[in-house]
Amino acid sequence: MRILRTALLFCILALAGKTVSAQNLKLSDDPGQFMVQLRKLMDGSRNPQYIRSAAQLDSVWMSALNTSQQTKFINIIKTQISKGQKAGPVMFLLIRNTHAFAKQSPENLEGFLDLATNSGQKYDGKTLQKVLETVRTINETNKLYAANYNSLYLLEGTYKYRFDTTNAVTANAEATVAAANDSWDTPVDSNYVITPKSNPLPVISGAMLDLQNATFAMVTASDSVVFGPANGSVSLKDGVFVGKNGKFNWQAGGDSSIYADLDSYSFNISQPKLVAENVTLHSDAQLAAPIKGTLEYRGVKKIKGQPAPYPRFVSNGIDARLKETRKNIDYKGGFALIGTEMYSSSLSDLPSTIKVKYKDKLAFTAQSKKFELKDSVIAASFATYSMPLGGDSLYHPGVTFKYNDDEGLVKLGRVERTDYAPLPYKDTYHKMNIWSQAMRWRFPNDKVEFFRINGKQVAPVKLESLDYFKKERFKDISKEYGFQPLIMAANYTQTEKKSAFLSDDLARKFKQKPEIMRNTLQRLTLEEYFIYNKETDEFALSKKGILFVLANLDKADYDNFQVTSQYTANDETANATIYLPDTMLTVLGVSRFVVSDSLKIYAVPQDKKLIIGKNRNFTLNGQMVASNYQFRGQNIKFDYNQFFVNVAPSDSITFTPREKFAKGQKGEVGGHVKYEKGGTFYLSDPKNKSGLQKGVKKSPRLVVEEGMMVYFDQPERGTVIYPREVNFKIPKIDMGGLDERDVIFEGTFNANGIIPNIQTVLKSMPDNSLGFEYKPPVTDMKLYEGKAMARFTDTLTMDNTGLHSKAILKYMSASMTAKEVLLTADSLMASGEVASIKEATIGKGYFPAVQLKDYALKWYPNADSMFINTQGKSFSFYNGTTSLEGGLLLRSSGLYGNGKLKRADSELSSPDIKFNKDGYLANRSEFAINSVDQKSTKKLLTGKNVNIDFNFKTGIANFLTDDTGFGSDSSGMEIPTASYKTLIGSAKWDMAKKTILMKGFGETSSYTSTDPDQEGLTFNGSEAIYDVEKVTLNIKGVPFIQTADVKIIPDGGLVSVDSKGKIAPLKKARIEIDTLNTSHRMRDADIRIDSRNHFEGSATYQYITARKDTFNIKMQNFELREIGAAEEGKKQRNGNQAPASVKYYTTARADIKETENLLLSPRIQYKGGINLIAYEPSLQLDGFVKPVIKFRKDFQSSWIVYKDAPGETVAIKIDKDLKNEHEIPLSVGLHYNEAKGMYMSFLSPKDSDGDEDIYTAQGELNYNEDEKAFKVMPPPGADGLIDEANALRFDDKTGLATFSGPLKLTGATWLQAVGTGEAQVDSARFSFNTMLLMKLPALEPISQPLAAKIVEVNLEEQNSTAADDDAEQLNNKLSALIGSKATDAYAKLTAAGYKPLFEASPALDVPMLLSNVNLHWSASHGAYYSQGPIGVANLGRNNINAQMEGVLEIRRSVDGDEFSLYLQASPDVWYYFDYKLGELGVVSSQVDFNDQITAKSKNVKSKDMSLVSIGSEEKDAFVNRFDDFYQPAIKKAKLAAKTTKKKVVPAEKKKKVEPTEGF
Repeated sequence: MRILRTALLFCILALAGKTVSAQNLKLSDDPGQFMVQLRKLMDGSRNPQYIRSAAQLDSVWMSALNTSQQTKFINIIKTQISKGQKAGPVMFLLIRNTHAFAKQSPENLEGFLDLATNSGQKYDGKTLQKVLETVRTINETNKLYAANYNSLYLLEGTYKYRFDTTNAVTANAEATVAAANDSWDTPVDSNYVITPKSNPLPVISGAMLDLQNATFAMVTASDSVVFGPANGSVSLKDGVFVGKNGKFNWQAGGDSSIYADLDSYSFNISQPKLVAENVTLHSDAQLAAPIKGTLEYRGVKKIKGQPAPYPRFVSNGIDARLKETRKNIDYKGGFALIGTEMYSSSLSDLPSTIKVKYKDKLAFTAQSKKFELKDSVIAASFATYSMPLGGDSLYHPGVTFKYNDDEGLVKLGRVERTDYAPLPYKDTYHKMNIWSQAMRWRFPNDKVEFFRINGKQVAPVKLESLDYFKKERFKDISKEYGFQPLIMAANYTQTEKKSAFLSDDLARKFKQKPEIMRNTLQRLTLEEYFIYNKETDEFALSKKGILFVLANLDKADYDNFQVTSQYTANDETANATIYLPDTMLTVLGVSRFVVSDSLKIYAVPQDKKLIIGKNRNFTLNGQMVASNYQFRGQNIKFDYNQFFVNVAPSDSITFTPREKFAKGQKGEVGGHVKYEKGGTFYLSDPKNKSGLQKGVKKSPRLVVEEGMMVYFDQPERGTVIYPREVNFKIPKIDMGGLDERDVIFEGTFNANGIIPNIQTVLKSMPDNSLGFEYKPPVTDMKLYEGKAMARFTDTLTMDNTGLHSKAILKYMSASMTAKEVLLTADSLMASGEVASIKEATIGKGYFPAVQLKDYALKWYPNADSMFINTQGKSFSFYNGTTSLEGGLLLRSSGLYGNGKLKRADSELSSPDIKFNKDGYLANRSEFAINSVDQKSTKKLLTGKNVNIDFNFKTGIANFLTDDTGFGSDSSGMEIPTASYKTLIGSAKWDMAKKTILMKGFGETSSYTSTDPDQEGLTFNGSEAIYDVEKVTLNIKGVPFIQTADVKIIPDGGLVSVDSKGKIAPLKKARIEIDTLNTSHRMRDADIRIDSRNHFEGSATYQYITARKDTFNIKMQNFELREIGAAEEGKKQRNGNQAPASVKYYTTARADIKETENLLLSPRIQYKGGINLIAYEPSLQLDGFVKPVIKFRKDFQSSWIVYKDAPGETVAIKIDKDLKNEHEIPLSVGLHYNEAKGMYMSFLSPKDSDGDEDIYTAQGELNYNEDEKAFKVMPPPGADGLIDEANALRFDDKTGLATFSGPLKLTGATWLQAVGTGEAQVDSARFSFNTMLLMKLPALEPISQPLAAKIVEVNLEEQNSTAADDDAEQLNNKLSALIGSKATDAYAKLTAAGYKPLFEASPALDVPMLLSNVNLHWSASHGAYYSQGPIGVANLGRNNINAQMEGVLEIRRSVDGDEFSLYLQASPDVWYYFDYKLGELGVVSSQVDFNDQITAKSKNVKSKDMSLVSIGSEEKDAFVNRFDDFYQPAIKKAKLAAKTTKKKVVPAEKKKKVEPTEGF
């Protein structure tokens, strides 16, 4: 611890000593010695930069500085040493700057040394360092300021340094203020416009940089701007430039055509901002002339997708004029720019004015301090708006404003959260205030529209008269402010005899706080209670304020006219609309509005529409109410000035009797009064609209010059309505004082012949109707122009119940005493206790004697019909054998009846019964013949809608359907004992023979079972006889019986129904099933019909096979099944919905055994079920099929599941999912087994599941009789066509199969094959014509030289035979590989000449394509070997297209498939390829080619295949082995030729310089 303290002390002393030595350093005045000392001083800093700067100055010290300059520099250094500076930043900057000036600009060196001398003396070290750093930055970078965020470049101009001491005190003070007021770091509002406050230019002194024609560039990380040339000075101490002149371009804002000419200005060089006053802005595109104003720029970060926030400009005044690009817009005001966004702001804070014309007339005027000015759109967040309107105006003091000149569209809205938001639009034409959230005016449609905006806060559109007053509103002012300023102002003006006053005076007089009083008066001025004079600062009561003061004292007239619109507006329709051509104001969504509370005047538009005209006149369709009077009609017109309602002829006036109205009871009278030419109803004196003005009348008055007519056809009369010919005529009316009495009218009642016309008084009746009470004379009076007579025994009264009284009535042979008589326009109704009809014959009418008690009648004089009913009594006729329960009809032609007519043997109900002496006639009746068994409740026969002629004397009753027929459920006859009903046309009941014979009008009529178990079984028949005693129904002429979709045709058309309602079983019947698409026929049917949806039995079906052979099938198990509607019906019933009708279809089934040998199609046998489904055109097979292979027992197929409907041919679908009845997979094709080798399957299982598929057939298999072979046709291609060339054909007699398509010769990925094949199953011989795609990536590097040499030799050898010269054979292979569409396209391409195969499809661009190779399979060697020439198409994209001599062997091996290929272009040019275990060995007779292989093989290696070089001996070994295995005869020929050749030319081999193998 002690050692540590000693070490620390030593360090402190050492440092102190060094500091002392620096302060006490005495520098020499000798320039040479001084420089040595200076360098030693700087070397002591151990700062490489400091040390280097001293060395650099030393290098020019004696050559670039004169003696005077050296002396000045020495003194500068001494001064800093004396101030305690050491080898630090200040010394470094002095040395570095001096060296820079001496070397680069010696002309400025003197000025710098003077500057450094004065600055060093006047400034402290920190300030001096700042000055020197600025000088260094200028020298080295041409920057006045440099920092990470921003820089200020000096791009052009001249400068010099000086030190100014003239304004030091002032400059220091202003610099302090400027630093305090700097707002560079304050957030910038994007809508901020320059403050109107003017700042004087600062005064600078001290270290200065004078600039001439200086061009500045303010650069930040995200923006830059260039301006100048300017003249001025930079305070190096404060970093402030003060100067004038220059041009500021708006390129940073996005428009370089805009610029400002700068006047005097200043800015801080360390901050990228500029504010310049009194600049002149030039914008030729927007301004008619340049304008003066203030410019501001800040180098802030630009936000992507938003306009530039700077530079900005604001004009001094409102003298800017825009260019006249829009002839309709006249603008005068301020001009401001934020970037390129234009506004109307100015530093004067005065509003700008926009006047817009439409059709050369002033449309509107808008004023705002800040319009947003765009090319065709002008907008403001606050503006005043006014427009001329019919000699008056529409005005609002504060709205949001938007005008689109292209569309001619003005949009105004509320300035929310301000005192202006609740203010209305003042309409002086209609004398209405309009409160609306928004307004729009589309010039073309001439509509000024007011509407509400739907949202969270929906405010209805409200309209209010300019003379509106309510005491509640007057009181609300007091509640809101705590005092009543209107009364105070009125009192002040009256006591002080002054019409205007200061707010302080009013506050002082009534002891209120001045600021509260002033705020109150300002707020009420906005609401137009006061007027404010800005020049005198005085307030005065307005017309509205005076109205409220006087109306509150009932000393001024007013109204309560207020309208509210709750309509949901849209783009097409608004709440309120002023149509400018006629200036009418239409308001929608008006439910009810008040005109005067005290007079109880209000209106209810029926269509919720109100039309307001000039000075509050309005029109509506609906109802207007004034106290106890109501006006209803269309186009009701109200005159506000005269305060009356025009009553049109089509309108109605009703009133509630005063007594009821006073009690608050309802009941209107007079709605049926019609004013022939209209009238006038004065609601009150026009000077007393409030109804509260003393000494002024308020009584209603009705004036109708032409009189009026009262009718009795109002809806409230119910069914007792009289035509217009029945009326009450009233002469001229002028009736006042209607608030004190009800209305009565004297006139004439015109009865239109009901009774004679009478004179009486029309008045209000107790039931709220207009009627009368008339006392008739005590004599008979004609009724209905004399058709009957009446002697009235009581007052004749007219009210809502009609014209009624009491009377004795006389008509025909009847006489009736009536307690109640009601006379209507076309009938008379009466009731009483006693009446009688005497037996008589009057004219052609017979009237039996009838006594009536407790009767009621209704008589239609014009129809000659008097209907008489008794209460609970029946009428008796024909000596008591017949009774009628119902009513009588008395006519001049006789007596008729309706109701239920009863006899012992029958009964009926009919609305039309005619009584005569021998019996009766009854039409449209329901009848029943009673059973002979007294105990039985069942009827023999019943009928509906039947006309009956019943004759008592003959005992015959004839029944005939009514003329309306049986087309509805209300008609027909029923035989309950046989459980059947029928729509038969006629029936004859012979009471003596006890039979009922039924016949139809046409050929047949329907018979329907009523037994629920038979489910509405229905059929037709021509005639039926019902035997009453045997209880049987025998029906003839039955064409068929329909059960669901099946027709059962009875033998001979006879059907018998027993006593239980069952149809006897049918023998030898026929069955037909006919639907829209199907037809099935069966014969020899034995059938028992149980119901409409069920029958049992059997029938024979004749089935026609595909070979047109007939096969009889016995169908059984007939069954009806529900179809879709049934299921739907069940769902609906479960869901408590109406059940759907259930529909059925017929099914039947037959089972075919194998022994029956049913051939559906040639050589295709079937066993299993055959289903008949009625709606299917063919029988449905549900069983098994198999091909009948006669000559190949080893290919006998097992049964294959088959579920289909057979057509003209039956085909077995061959696909990968094919299985037999035991679920064992089956196939058709060629396969490879490791042990067995290659074999063929034909609808048989593979030997092993793991066997490889070389070829598999897909499609439909059938037997072609013409070719005597089975064929598998492939499925249709994408074009819908079947490629028959790719079919498999198998002749089971010869055992030969041919096929074509894709071939999987091996499992290797390097080989893809297509082609045709032939298999001889007896000898197991397999051969192929193939196209082989050899995917050998290792061959690609040598493909080009290989192909080039082959082509060269082929040309020399004139080998022009195409690789595959059989076009059809080639196209078949191509189609199997690339599809028929691409093959057809290639065929068209080659029509004009050969094209390489790789142009047919990219799939053919492989390293080696052999397009024509004949291969055979060798079972003993497990390999494919070629025979004949090999067609070489291309090697990659190197075309060859030639047949070449050679041999190919493809070997299947346990270690992997291999191949060897030998190709010979000529006897001297050959190539050999051998692939095994991932290596492709290649050798050629060409030495240079073998060298290339050797070179390339080092690089051509991959995980799949590598290229290796091999020797020619491997080629020889392969060729010899190939000849031994596959062509021994050819080998013998070669040996013979070789021996002969050696004998003839023994020296041939010696001519070769080197072996052809290249070694």
